[in-house]
Amino acid sequence: DGQIHEMMPGITLIIKKGDCPIVPVGIAGAYDAWPIQKKLPKLNPLFMGDQGRSIAVVFGEPFGTLDLQTKSREDMLAEIDRRIRNCYAEAEALRRRLK
Repeated sequence: DGQIHEMMPGITLIIKKGDCPIVPVGIAGAYDAWPIQKKLPKLNPLFMGDQGRSIAVVFGEPFGTLDLQTKSREDMLAEIDRRIRNCYAEAEALRRRLK
């Protein structure tokens, strides 16, 4: 549906077991360009102008898991969710500037 959904709690197990950076990513417009019910993506050639199907991707700053390991599960999920939503908002703003 093109929306960001609730974080799944399984990510907290990966955070607790691993010590690798997490890179939040926001992708805006992917659902508009290729809805799940369609077999192929909707094309948006440059010569036709923007038809609301542009896609933008923003990679956030990587952050370590050590900071999160001391937090509760809910706080971990909230922190990751916040960072992903920030990246998504930046991607959506960039996508709108492209229109």
